[in-house]
Amino acid sequence: MPCTTKASVALTFGKQEFTIDSRDLAFTPVDPADPEGDCISGISAGNIGGATEWLVSTRYVLAFIARLLTCLYFRLGMSS
Repeated sequence: MPCTTKASVALTFGKQEFTIDSRDLAFTPVDPADPEGDCISGISAGNIGGATEWLVSTRYVLAFIARLLTCLYFRLGMSS
């Protein structure tokens, strides 16, 4: 994928949609000397399991957990 992508991607967990910022899609440049060339993504499809299964890197799983904990924090009224 282009390192400069503006693509929009969202993953759904338990009917909750989590948008991934386009800046987070490009994991690392294929050629470190060309940071605006092609990048490896932290998300990929493939022969992982079923047609709706994706391989997601730890980076996105941790972001998901952080967002989930933030939602719980405010829903439980712990922010006051």
